[in-house]
Amino acid sequence: MRTYPILLWVFLSHFLSGAMAAERPNVLMIAIDDLNDWLGCYQGHPQAVTPHIDGLAERGIRFTNAHCAAPVCKASRSAIFSGRAPVQTAIFGNSSPDVRKQLGDGALLPAQFAKAGYTTFGTGKLLHGSAPRLFDHDYTTEQRWSPFSKEEVAYSQSDLPTKGTERPRHVIKDGPEGREWVLPLNGLRSERNPTKTAGESFDWGPVDVADQFMGDARITDWAMEQLEAIVEAMESEKLPLDDLVKKYEEGTKLLKICQSRITAAQEKIQLIAAEAGGDEFELTAFEAGAEGEESASDRGESDEIQLL
Repeated sequence: MRTYPILLWVFLSHFLSGAMAAERPNVLMIAIDDLNDWLGCYQGHPQAVTPHIDGLAERGIRFTNAHCAAPVCKASRSAIFSGRAPVQTAIFGNSSPDVRKQLGDGALLPAQFAKAGYTTFGTGKLLHGSAPRLFDHDYTTEQRWSPFSKEEVAYSQSDLPTKGTERPRHVIKDGPEGREWVLPLNGLRSERNPTKTAGESFDWGPVDVADQFMGDARITDWAMEQLEAIVEAMESEKLPLDDLVKKYEEGTKLLKICQSRITAAQEKIQLIAAEAGGDEFELTAFEAGAEGEESASDRGESDEIQLL
């Protein structure tokens, strides 16, 4: 089983080759919360075994005198993405305004890469949370640092009285891999929200599950899929890179339009179901059969929405 740092976000840019790469190099940016200098290439902590990052460092540039702009998540990430210190953005803590509202997307790092002719890809924890539409292509998963969803970690009314005690206990009956889980993993009482049902964020512990249940694995897989798709397309179509990226973006745009229309149709169906007094609905569609087979309309039938 692979292991991952607690948080990971990836920034991928337009992939260039040949003479163009010398002018505009490819950029892969990886950030991990609270990593410090615990990497082999920095002669960091002896328990941090990082052969792949070390290999990447040998092919690139190491910054050995870098400093954090702020000691909290939102302010630090806002500084990295904007290139401005907290005293300039007025973003000092996690409760400060969002940098996208303060400065606008055009002032942030992805937009600057786009202006330079790059196509940007981003996934994971970016600006103290997900950042939809900040990149040309992005991916978000709910499970950022655990295999549990918000619904699963929420305390039931029967479990809630224990949350602020010395023996908190919240049971997930059918969690990841169909198993029963008991939270919090660290056994500590809630100090942040002891009277609310929302899951406790200040929790940690080992979870022995398959990689696909972890958000870090999902965003890493997505990033690798984007890289592999571009390389495969370049090898199979033999197109200039600019033409290849254009085709990729056109296909992605069409897919988003289709997904948007499907969502709109589903919302309309929900309204119809609600007006008809049904709490749930089932959409039954009859598609045209293969050659020689009758379609639904040939049989005198029609597509229908069945209310339950």
